[in-house]
Amino acid sequence: MASPLADLPSSGLCAFTPKPGRKIRTAHAPTYLPVNDTSPPADQIITTNDSNQLLERFRALLKEKDARMQKRAAGDIGGSRQGNPDKRQKI
Repeated sequence: MASPLADLPSSGLCAFTPKPGRKIRTAHAPTYLPVNDTSPPADQIITTNDSNQLLERFRALLKEKDARMQKRAAGDIGGSRQGNPDKRQKI
């Protein structure tokens, strides 16, 4: 029994075959040839933060929200909102 994948090319572009006699242009990045030594110093130590900026911002937002909730809860314990003339009743 023949394999159904036997007709497929093993490398290159699978769906494109150039017309005979036509050149294909491909973009190549220029090769960088350094003039001096670019290896890092032997005593170089690379460190990273334990958490990234996104997690730090998320934790700060949670901390702010928690502080607002505690402040709101402390304000509600002292008195009822219905007795406050500055607050409008919800309709």
